[in-house]
Amino acid sequence: IWMHGQQSLQAARKPQVQSYLLLAERALSLLVLLVVVNIYWVNWEGIFWILLFSSIIMFIISIVILRRHLGAFNWLAVKASARKILHFSLPLFPYAITSFFCTNYLNAYFIDAYLTKNELTVFNTIFLITGLLTQLPILLNMLLMPQFVSMKMDNKNDGIKKYMEDVLPFMTIIWGFGIGLASFILTWFIPAFFGAEFSGEAMVIVLLSAGAIFSFPSLVGYSPFIMSVSDVKISFPMALVIAVVNVAAHFILIKPFGLTGSAIATLLSVISGLLYIAVHVGKKYSFRTGHLFLSLLPGVLSITAYLLFPNVYVFIGCLTVLSFLFVVSAKDKIFP
Repeated sequence: IWMHGQQSLQAARKPQVQSYLLLAERALSLLVLLVVVNIYWVNWEGIFWILLFSSIIMFIISIVILRRHLGAFNWLAVKASARKILHFSLPLFPYAITSFFCTNYLNAYFIDAYLTKNELTVFNTIFLITGLLTQLPILLNMLLMPQFVSMKMDNKNDGIKKYMEDVLPFMTIIWGFGIGLASFILTWFIPAFFGAEFSGEAMVIVLLSAGAIFSFPSLVGYSPFIMSVSDVKISFPMALVIAVVNVAAHFILIKPFGLTGSAIATLLSVISGLLYIAVHVGKKYSFRTGHLFLSLLPGVLSITAYLLFPNVYVFIGCLTVLSFLFVVSAKDKIFP
């Protein structure tokens, strides 16, 4: 029900309120969790009720904020809206099925089949921690879609075009460097916090963290844009491409390279999804994508160097130098 509240806030063009409530929800959950830990009342059931309680509170607040937008119930209006929503969502059903092969459940299946239970625990822990790096892009994704809709309604298509062609590459290069630094820190933090069994998995940490670099342009650019223009039919073929790459790469890489092979397969699937959606949007809506691909080049070359010379200092050094060279050489063409 809290998701309905969030979508309603977006429909009412209140994305800032939505972001504040999301932050409040997480803060409230953390506060209550800290309290119950201190009184020794914490278990999986307790954590479930804490999260549910926080979501319900935020939903009630959202309804109070939206009360002036809520009119009397009209069955005919509901019926017409339901038909539009179903027509819009129908192409997403195949995507929902195929997208299973794009998640960490596929990693878990292959690791469980070819490796050990301990390695599965290590991989899932790293996957969850590095997945936190995508939380900011996910939040921006939720805010950008209604923003694009508003800009289209106000005939600000030139502003959308400038964002996609110039601002997005600039944000990507900055984000990529930030993720590189975060992954460098995590290679030290995760083994120190979780134990020595993670000490030899620096490459897995870096590769899974790098997924946040290549998912960024899609989350804060292409994905909200195609949703704003109702181009949802792309979702299924894109998910199919990602799934095929993910499954094929796992079959090829997991036996010889273990957890590193699974991380490489995951990264390749993320890159394939970005390439598909970028090419599709670029061709269909006449957006230049060359600048974006150039902004990803430091990340691609740094990861390649790291795979050839497995030293984390090689990765962060290459990323720093290449990002700086990119900024210097392309600032007049890409920077807004």
